[in-house]
Parts: sequence; C-alpha cells; structure tokens
Amino acid sequence: MSEEPTEPYTYLQLDPPRRVEVNLEQTGSEP
Repeated sequence: MSEEPTEPYTYLQLDPPRRVEVNLEQTGSEP
C-alpha cells in the first residue's frame, strides 16, 4: 500500500502538462 500512492502521484504530474497542451490546441483550433 506504500507503493500505490507513488504511482497515482506520477500519473497526476504527467497528466496536467499533457492535458494543458491538448486544451490549448483545441481552443486555438476551434476559435
């Protein structure tokens, strides 16, 4: 149970940076 909290943390850190890029691309392509 000690290694479980370490995996989700890495996913969240890699999610924000990737989601922000996709959001910027979708917003610039729509308008």
